[in-house]
Amino acid sequence: MKRIYKLAAFDLDGTLTEGDPSWVMIHKKFGTLDIGEEGERLYSQGLISYRDFILRDISAWPKPLKRDDLLDALKNYRLREDAKQVVECFKREGMKIAILTAALDLMAEEVAKELGVDYVFSNSLGFDSRGFFDGKVNARVEPLKKHLLLKDITQKMGIRRDEVIAAGDSNYDISFLKAAGIGFMIGNSKLAAVNGIIPINKLSEMLQHITEYR
Repeated sequence: MKRIYKLAAFDLDGTLTEGDPSWVMIHKKFGTLDIGEEGERLYSQGLISYRDFILRDISAWPKPLKRDDLLDALKNYRLREDAKQVVECFKREGMKIAILTAALDLMAEEVAKELGVDYVFSNSLGFDSRGFFDGKVNARVEPLKKHLLLKDITQKMGIRRDEVIAAGDSNYDISFLKAAGIGFMIGNSKLAAVNGIIPINKLSEMLQHITEYR
């Protein structure tokens, strides 16, 4: 019997895009990359919460922090060359497309608009009427807990785990990819093999695998 997939869930940085991750792009603009790397180390080792990780980054950035400066740091993101092709193919198959990312909505929503994505789950900062950071942080997507978010999404959509495919690129995505019916890891075949995840070098390779699993 032909297997029907109803949702394709993608990580953003390193999966739909290539080059520097969005947070690195911001740190490079502000000259705070060392602080960001140390924060990531502390978070990945469980020494600080994800919210504290974000606040640590923000505290190192210029004050007052302007929305336009963040947009300027993120404007040169690069989509993978086959990202649009893959999304369009899945949509033709009747699938919904979601982005689950710890990146800021300032970039995630632009990518979603460019690709025609249905749902975007990302983190956000608050800004006042003049475009200055107002101190509000909405950390909706924690890198190591995207599997919980995916589970919540599928329950609300009324779809089963085996009707979901997911794609990511790093150790942060392992539990997220395992939470889907089929998980793909791009550009990291060794990590994929160790964790029983399908390795791919291009997003378009997902199309062949999906056909094989039907």
